[in-house]
Amino acid sequence: MALVGGCAQEAPPSPSPRAVGVVASTTTTPRPSGLPPAPDDATTRAYITALDVIDPRITGGKTDKAVLKGRELCVDVPVMGNDQVRLTALVRERFSPPNDPEALDSRTAASVLSVVREHLCPDY
Repeated sequence: MALVGGCAQEAPPSPSPRAVGVVASTTTTPRPSGLPPAPDDATTRAYITALDVIDPRITGGKTDKAVLKGRELCVDVPVMGNDQVRLTALVRERFSPPNDPEALDSRTAASVLSVVREHLCPDY
């Protein structure tokens, strides 16, 4: 049996003019990691004021320390995800006054976490 016409290879289809240069992206923008930058003066004032409204014992008049605690908490937020139980426990541990480690209940800790996220690490 003889083949007639041979076996010609088909040329690969040429791309559509609309598809040339278009690359679909399936990546997402990574979340920041590490300490967020130190806040400017206005952000610091708003942050401290918000914490003092919740409970003045949280800052104890130590602005720099309260800002550092908040920035350090920002590092833990992406690691813990949305595990509110672990995050509020961490807030209670970090922000309770040294002389009253049980000062912050879970509701207060959740409020502190919200203030930290809003003022110091909204992108975390």
